[in-house]
Amino acid sequence: MALGNVWIIGADGSLGRVLSANLVARGVSLTATTRRVDCLDDRRRYLDLGDPACWPAFGEIDTAFICAGATSLTACRYQPHQTRSLNVTATAELARRLNDSGAFIVYPSTNQVFDGLTPMANATTTPRPQTEYGRQKADAERHVLALGEQAAVVRLTKVLAAGNALLEEWREALRSGHPIQPFSDLRASTIPMSLVVNVLVRVAESRLSGITQISADRDVTYAEVAQHLTRKIAAPEALLTPISSTDAGVLLDALPKHTTLDTSRLTEVFGIKAPDPLHAVDEAIA
Repeated sequence: MALGNVWIIGADGSLGRVLSANLVARGVSLTATTRRVDCLDDRRRYLDLGDPACWPAFGEIDTAFICAGATSLTACRYQPHQTRSLNVTATAELARRLNDSGAFIVYPSTNQVFDGLTPMANATTTPRPQTEYGRQKADAERHVLALGEQAAVVRLTKVLAAGNALLEEWREALRSGHPIQPFSDLRASTIPMSLVVNVLVRVAESRLSGITQISADRDVTYAEVAQHLTRKIAAPEALLTPISSTDAGVLLDALPKHTTLDTSRLTEVFGIKAPDPLHAVDEAIA
């Protein structure tokens, strides 16, 4: 099924930008929203998620991707009321209005809706978030899924995009001969941005409602990611000095044992298998 008239809510974020570029390249009829007032036109509309009274009239929409929201774990931890108003209250109202405009809604979510105690968490497992961000996303999921056949939630593990800040910081340090201290106790199931965008579009095209999950086939520690990067750029491995977050004196929101998600639906419907997590690193630093 064609995507039709598409809106991307939150086209300035890392996911929204890449998704927008992908759809423009496909020749899709696209309207993107932004909070920047210096680049508005007929296809780029102003929308502040925190100010529903000023949202534009949506008219008739076929497909909507909701990419806007507060994604900083630190902000969610220390400003739970403000971030919840965006990530839950406003998102639920936005989804309702988009649904009233006829849109099939695609809402990207996170593995952080789970507690991280079990690998390959199934989509039907009851969420047990351990972070404020995860709690907010789990609540938003419920509102979106309540819209039934016109809504899809796509849960993502750790997405790596080109120019990832941490990878670039490490690469610059290593090339300059400076040591780096990646965390040995922080795990992630890293996936490439290109895969995420591909799946989001295919979910929308096929009108695949319910929950779809994207994950790598295993977790890697940040120390393993750093080691892979070091070898890719032929830097001395002696520059790697892994350290635990505890020893570094860093308080993390959570240290899950597992972040992987079950991707059986992804394979059954689209024939896409969970990738090696280090492929995402290769793509991000290419």
